[in-house]
This record gives sequence, structure tokens and C-alpha cells, in this order.
Amino acid sequence: GWGGKPEVQTIRRLVTESEVAVAGNSKFRFVGADAFSPDELRTDLFSDDEGGYVDCVALDAALLEKLQAVAEHLREAEGWGWCAGRMEPVGECREDAGTYRCLPEPEAVLTEAEEERLNELMARYDALENQCEESDLLEAEMKLMRCMAKVRAWTPEMRAGSGVVVSWRYGNVCVQRGVQLRSEDDVADDADHTEQVQEKA
Repeated sequence: GWGGKPEVQTIRRLVTESEVAVAGNSKFRFVGADAFSPDELRTDLFSDDEGGYVDCVALDAALLEKLQAVAEHLREAEGWGWCAGRMEPVGECREDAGTYRCLPEPEAVLTEAEEERLNELMARYDALENQCEESDLLEAEMKLMRCMAKVRAWTPEMRAGSGVVVSWRYGNVCVQRGVQLRSEDDVADDADHTEQVQEKA
């Protein structure tokens, strides 16, 4: 910088390398400021706005804790055999494939009363010309009805024998129901099947 002094941008970069800005941060918005101690939150000395920075490790730890809390709530409310909160959804990577199996999602079935209500809501929604508070409320109710029907489609036996995983994906909470923990026998059987397929090829 001029006169041998570091520029403001340089100081800011050095100070915030292990931190992320809270403004516009979806993780921070979901977790909330109350999840952090004053030591973990820092205002930006070079900015006049109300933004600031939070420690990356503290933010991820707080996010994981809240995801676990959501998972435990869903397990109790919906009757799943187990639950887990994690940073990423259960995927098809080698580690997940050896640990979890995702059951196919059963088709959601609405009751006759629910179908009538849903049709009524959709008609009212379509009649609105612009997005407004009423359209947001209608959309929220329709989404809730469909979600409840999806959850209800899982039988008590399915729920007791599998779990619910809550994770973070593209800035939103991701809920995966019907996740089974694989046994060592399952993994061995899959390995044998893979070898047989490869031998035939």
C-alpha cells in the first residue's frame, strides 16, 4: 500500500480467511445469530452496514447441530427407526453405498377430502393474477398437503425398519426418508453380484 502500509482490502482478507460473511449466507440465516457466542461473531470494522463475519468451523458445527435436531424431531414425529443429521445428503459415493440403502419412495395418495381441498386451493391460486400474500399462503398450504401425503405413504413397518436423514443441499434443508443401514451381509452380497456381472461381461 501507499507509504508502506497495507491496504484495507489486504487487512480484511488476512483477518477473514477463516471466516465467512453473514450477509446473504443461507447457512447463517437457517442457524440464526443466537447459536453463536460473541467470540464467534465479528463485525466488519471496514464496513458501515450491519453485516459481519462468523467463524467457518463454528458455522458448520452450529448447522450440523441444528440438522441433527430437525432429524430427531422428524424421527419422533413420524416414527422412524433412527435418524441422522449430516452436512451432505446420502449419495451414491462408495462410502455411502457401503453404509446406506435408500428405499424407493412410495406413491403419495390423497384422501377424497384432501383432493377436493387441493383442487379448491389450485383454482383460487390460478385465479390470482399476481404473486401476493394470499398466493404465498395458498402455495404453502398445497405444499404442506402434498408433503403430509408423502409422509403418510410410508407404512409403519417401513418407518420402523429405516431412518430419516436431514442434510444441507444447495442452500436448503434436504430430508431423505426411508434410508436403511446396510448390514455387512448386504455389502458382501452386492460385491459377489458385481463380480459375477463383471465375469459375464
